[in-house]
Amino acid sequence: MKSILLMCLLMLQSGFVLAVQSIEGFPSIPFGASLAEVKQQVITANLTHISEDQQEGFNLVHANQAGYQGGSSLVFVVNQKTDKLGLVIQRFDALLTDRMIIKNFTKHYGEPMDETATKLIYGQIKADLPEGLQRITVWADHSSDAKASVSRFIRVLYFGSYVSIEYLDAGIM
Repeated sequence: MKSILLMCLLMLQSGFVLAVQSIEGFPSIPFGASLAEVKQQVITANLTHISEDQQEGFNLVHANQAGYQGGSSLVFVVNQKTDKLGLVIQRFDALLTDRMIIKNFTKHYGEPMDETATKLIYGQIKADLPEGLQRITVWADHSSDAKASVSRFIRVLYFGSYVSIEYLDAGIM
């Protein structure tokens, strides 16, 4: 949790390019959705609901998404204190590159953060990441719809054998 707060501070101190769209969460399930809403949206979005569990103050809903690039596995993380969705982790095991994802996100959210800011963020979160990270690309929400302070991010993590996307609302987490 400290790494999320430190990342937010870094964002506020740096100058970033305005995003084209605001970061609202996972495409079919917005940040702030309750656990019940997340479970309902998993069904509505034709995701295969696998399981639920709890970890360190968070409710986790695990699901699979068929289709795009061989499908993906998803974890929706809902803060138990607020009953709000604040993090979605999407993992693509069949993707061997992150280039197409980066191109798509750049089209929708503008240019990612610069290398210096990304390195600072990586330094704050690396202890919480799995081994083998080869590249990280981060977008911060600077749209006019966003809160005064930046709290929403998309991180694309490339591990060589898979790609992971994290949709994060640090204000909820």
